[in-house]
Amino acid sequence: MQQSRNGDHDLAFPYVGVERWIASLDLDVEVPWKPFYVNDQVAGYKTKYTLNNYSLAYATVKGAGHVVAATKPTQIATLVRKWLSSQTYSIDSDKRYGVM
Repeated sequence: MQQSRNGDHDLAFPYVGVERWIASLDLDVEVPWKPFYVNDQVAGYKTKYTLNNYSLAYATVKGAGHVVAATKPTQIATLVRKWLSSQTYSIDSDKRYGVM
């Protein structure tokens, strides 16, 4: 699975441009947009797209700028940890990682 993320305050690569690019790929929405949480707070929003054997997970990080790790390190660490461990973005996996 490929993954991409943007800060929703990123002025270098605004998330709306990335969303337009993803739309141009004609991928199917596998998981509709929904929030993800860190410390019981909405940390951003995520979705997943697929087409044939390809999948793309995409997330926006609330309040993050262009360098997400510099402005929202806990939030991006949570996302990366989940992507690397192939965990789903479910509430159950959030509880497992203690971020709910």
